[in-house]
Formats: sequence, C-alpha cells, structure tokens
Amino acid sequence: MFAPLRLIARRHLFERPVRTMITILGVGLGVSVSVAIRTANVDVLRSFEETVSAVAGRATLQVSGGELGLDESVITVLRRHPDVVSATPVLQQGARVEGGPNHGKPFVVMGLDLLEAADLKEFHVRGDGGSEQSLDSLLSSNAMFVGTRLAAEWGVQTGTMLDILIGTRVPWA
Repeated sequence: MFAPLRLIARRHLFERPVRTMITILGVGLGVSVSVAIRTANVDVLRSFEETVSAVAGRATLQVSGGELGLDESVITVLRRHPDVVSATPVLQQGARVEGGPNHGKPFVVMGLDLLEAADLKEFHVRGDGGSEQSLDSLLSSNAMFVGTRLAAEWGVQTGTMLDILIGTRVPWA
C-alpha cells in the first residue's frame, strides 16, 4: 500500500526538490500556526472562565436575558426564594480601548455590585503595591478594575486613564 505512495513522493522529490521542500515547509508552518492559535484560544478562554469564576463565585445557576438584558425585578424574586443563598447580578459587555498605545484592543467589561461581592465572595481589590485597597476610595463613577495579568500586558497602573468604547459611545473619557 505504501509502495505506490513512496514511488510518487520519491519521483516528486527528485524532479522538483525545491517545490517539494517548500510544500513540506508550508504544511509544517500551517500546522504550527494552527496549533499556536488553538493554544492561545484555550488560554484566553481559561483566563475568561477564571475571571467569571472570581466575579460570580461558585454559582450553581446562571440566569441570562441574552442580548435584550434581564428585568431587575427577577433578581429580587430570586433573592426571596427560600432555596437561594445568594443572587448577585453581573453585567457583561464587550468593549475596546479607544486611543493610546492599546487602541483597538478588545476586552470584556463586567459590572457587579462591589459591596456585595466583597462581603459574599473571595473578592479583594489590591493596589500596585499589593496592599488591599479600601472600596470607599474606589467607588467613583469612572473607576475601572483591571486584572493583574491584563494590567501588566497593557502597562497600566493605578490612576491610568483609559478611554474605552462600549457599543457606540465612550462612557469613560
């Protein structure tokens, strides 16, 4: 079975050695790039899942309204249910950076009640020096919390201003 394949391969190798080597290199490069992209996607997904887990805690039920959103009264009803220990709303929206060295970079904005998250979950806010920060000083209307990995990748620190685009408007400029 391999004899005809070996004959064809040998004939092409001797008749067109450069073309054969370029083809082999192209296939090898294509496989390498495909594996690299898949690995990067897995790492990004794992990082996203870790972020959601850190924000949502050990959620056993997730209620989603899809693109239309969810009526806030649903959370009140869920909180009153006798079998529900905790119900925390988490808003999630795609965004991208506008301007600066990180212009156009996409990321996910997650909104949550920080006071409830600090009380109920293992959720801590740390400054540049690693010391735990007071939530009172961080609750301004334009405050944004960035994970340590993303902050290191983008080169942002406490106090760095980022213009971000959510939908079609720039809310924090």
